[in-house]
Amino acid sequence: MGVKDLLLHAHDLFAGRTNPLASREEIATTGKKILTNLIAANLAKHKAARSKKGIADWTFSKEVAGIRVKYTDRLTYGNEKLKGIMIWDLPAVTTCPSCADCKDACYAVASQLLYPMTLYARWSNLLLYLLDPAWLEKRILSQLISRSRGYTSLRIHASGDFFDQEYADWWEGIVRYMKRQTTDQIRPYAYTKAEKEVDISGLEGQGVNFILSTLPDGSRNFTESKKPEGLGEAREIARRLAQAGVQAKICPATVSKGIKCGEKRWGGHCTWCLTHRHAIFVRH
Repeated sequence: MGVKDLLLHAHDLFAGRTNPLASREEIATTGKKILTNLIAANLAKHKAARSKKGIADWTFSKEVAGIRVKYTDRLTYGNEKLKGIMIWDLPAVTTCPSCADCKDACYAVASQLLYPMTLYARWSNLLLYLLDPAWLEKRILSQLISRSRGYTSLRIHASGDFFDQEYADWWEGIVRYMKRQTTDQIRPYAYTKAEKEVDISGLEGQGVNFILSTLPDGSRNFTESKKPEGLGEAREIARRLAQAGVQAKICPATVSKGIKCGEKRWGGHCTWCLTHRHAIFVRH
């Protein structure tokens, strides 16, 4: 099977499993095939271009739990939109238990299909969690505690979600240990659509701020339409919530180009999602 077929197969395994542990081995096997295909494609691409850079990168990659890992740091340090924020990612859709109404317009899916290395990094993270969670926990804590770049925020999932209780509890342990070891606190936050499938109260008790995709009235926190109609939809949602006494902000990054998430000192413009529960996103 090619990478796209393997991704569909992996999603089916996650979506259809009744016992997470029972299908863990099959998911890991599928994931390894995905990484093998991506590596082969990367090597072929650089060989065709007569470039040694890609091949050299893979030659010196690490092997953990039988997986070739290109980088040992598992948290990434920001991106074009997120400034001063460490990011943890998993494969989009595959690890999202409640994505039926958003998977076709998922930005995280688009990026991992456009950039094979993004897909590789996300699947590496998932496989490392499935096969060697103790090693992975140490790597993540090392980055969080050392604060090598001085970042003060952690986003759990720019891609992916809390796909089962064991995984959510694993993250709770990481955040708890981090808070004990650091005095200048890192602010963790996460977006989720899995709050009905997974108990997130333990993570909230450790100070993780959750932005829930389901609003108090049962609707989703994103618009059906793009701008300009989408902006009108967002304003109507905000008005309806305000009448019910619920505070929600329309995400400025989905309304205006050039707006970044994060603290001002890192080049960001908005920190709403670090401290609030509800935001409204305009489809773009």
